[in-house]
Amino acid sequence: MAWRALALIALILPLVGTACSSGPVVLTIAGSSQGQELELTLQGVERFRKRHPDISVNVRPTPANSTERLAVYRSIFENNPGSVDILQMDVVWPALMAEYALDLNDHLRDSEIEQHFPKLIANNTVDGKLVAVPWFIDLPVLYYRRDLLKKYGFAEAPQTWAELEEMAQAIQDGERQEGDVDFWGYVWQGRPYEGLTCNALEWQLSHGGGNILDDEGKPSLNNPGTAAGLYRASSWVAKISPPDIVQFDEDDAHAIWRQGKAAFMRNWTSPYSVAKQDPFLQDKVGVVTMPSGGYSSAAALGGWQLFVSRFSSYPKQAVQLVRFLTDEREQRRRAIDGSFAPTRPALYKDSEVLSSMPFLLSIDQILAEAAVRPSTELGLRYESVSQAYWKAAHDVLNGANAELRLAEAEKEIQAILQDQE
Repeated sequence: MAWRALALIALILPLVGTACSSGPVVLTIAGSSQGQELELTLQGVERFRKRHPDISVNVRPTPANSTERLAVYRSIFENNPGSVDILQMDVVWPALMAEYALDLNDHLRDSEIEQHFPKLIANNTVDGKLVAVPWFIDLPVLYYRRDLLKKYGFAEAPQTWAELEEMAQAIQDGERQEGDVDFWGYVWQGRPYEGLTCNALEWQLSHGGGNILDDEGKPSLNNPGTAAGLYRASSWVAKISPPDIVQFDEDDAHAIWRQGKAAFMRNWTSPYSVAKQDPFLQDKVGVVTMPSGGYSSAAALGGWQLFVSRFSSYPKQAVQLVRFLTDEREQRRRAIDGSFAPTRPALYKDSEVLSSMPFLLSIDQILAEAAVRPSTELGLRYESVSQAYWKAAHDVLNGANAELRLAEAEKEIQAILQDQE
């Protein structure tokens, strides 16, 4: 992807601005990557500027890949910390970003903070410091082609991984026999990065393997459920998924899907709005919860927040922009136009929001059953633990023995926990 190369030179890229820096106050917001997400952010910024004509705003795109985006942020704070005022933060980054963030408890009223899901506010609070304001929730879902299920005699979407495998293989075989030789059954994210942690955790939990850490905070990977989930995923490679799926991120999977070259896709909710507007995919796309491996369905909870850099020259104005972009009107617009799930419970009672994202009707169940990565418990150690986890998962996808790699990863994670106590 082009954005991977751009990540290396992001610090010297010209800013993508919604207006020239003609006013006395110029803010820079970094995060929104490309496509519809970037466009919605630009629209929101323009709406803000109409209300605050004395403030100019530059929008700085960064890589969509969360691991690469974090590397760009670190370069910013190491080399030119005052160059960005507001940054978009992954749900698992509060501890990593806390030292760079303004404490928003000092700038927002309690009544404003309480309008967001309490779980998200708790997630974004580090040692009593509110690091960021929730902006949107990322929920992984299974996309499927309604027309192809009907064509091949399947009455409903799969509820288990075994059903998905059966349907994906049958549809793939049938489409290839009709001449579409590069059609695939299922696309997902197998690249070695944070996105693979999300996928692997879903496989692990749905096969009864528990979470990365057990209830006592000890690593819990080397068990039959986790091994079964990883072995199952590895069996898809070059069978119902492309051979290079082990290098796919969200954009790669979506590109194959948008070309009509896959029957199923695991991705976040935002591609749903793209499908609704696509002339080819329109009315052909269905969305259901992720399949089960014999235990409950598991969907890794994701999401993005906005935080104000403590190095900002204009903290008051930066907080104004964050307040505006995360308010109810903006979240409503982004949900309807872009399928970005709101962080405000009140919007889950909005008929237009629910109509545009019908799968949000089960938000309470999704949030209750979400597979939560242990970033809060691990704090600054989360990145190292996650890296050990996704490296092991990636090795298994490439043919390594799951039991051996999980045992090694468990020891590595235990060492990380001991070294950083």
